[in-house]
Amino acid sequence: MDIHELSVRRDGVFTTREALDCGVSESAIARRVASGAWREVAHGVHLVAGHARGPRAQARIAVLSVHRNAVLGGAAAAWWLGLCSEEPRKHLVFTQTRGRARRSSATAVTRYRELHDDDIVVHDGLRTTAADLTVLEASVALGLSFMDSALLSGRVTPESLADVHTRHPKRHGAAQASAT
Repeated sequence: MDIHELSVRRDGVFTTREALDCGVSESAIARRVASGAWREVAHGVHLVAGHARGPRAQARIAVLSVHRNAVLGGAAAAWWLGLCSEEPRKHLVFTQTRGRARRSSATAVTRYRELHDDDIVVHDGLRTTAADLTVLEASVALGLSFMDSALLSGRVTPESLADVHTRHPKRHGAAQASAT
């Protein structure tokens, strides 16, 4: 895939590493940034000029600004996965890297979390929590009616929610979920 196709698929957002992997040299990257063709919107994260920094681009920037293996979670992941329609103002981003996480996006809220492979999906080219964990995380902010809606739509099951709750018993909001 070339950098133009990647930028179209990714709302104009990509990392320096992805540009290099597409065959763009470091000097070409520097020239495009200097000319204004690309903007470095976070350390190592670029936005192509002419692409709006809309909600989808901002979600990508938030995740990519933390770590290449970071994962979008919570209400932002619910929005990204189409489980709710409200665009997020903040993006919960999980990282499995201990210590101070790099956060160059003003909208990223970073939390350390060990995630199982079953808890991560790639949707529209962005790593997010899987629907089950997303519903549990987002229901803390969006309320139990959100969880009911996800159950009624068939996107999650009571068994799948119980499984993910068992895998992450100490997550934020776990006590509240246990009480319901």
